[in-house]
Amino acid sequence: MPQGGLVAGAGIAIEYADTEIGGHRYICPVKSISMLKAHEGQQSAAFSMADYKGPAKVFMNDVTFSNYRRFGSEMKILEGPAAQ
Repeated sequence: MPQGGLVAGAGIAIEYADTEIGGHRYICPVKSISMLKAHEGQQSAAFSMADYKGPAKVFMNDVTFSNYRRFGSEMKILEGPAAQ
């Protein structure tokens, strides 16, 4: 969207599902759709819908999330004399 554009509408929808990651179940996003409707024409005065020229353009972002995996590390603390 160009600088100075007027946003006429915007929205986002996110779908969540039960997902297995590293042997545990989590609720994670699996799909997201976002929409932005904006006028690209330059404004002629104040920030008002009537002051914008040109048709509105719709921008859409459709994302699918998959292949989740566990990110982390494991550690074990040993007791006893330090190795030399």
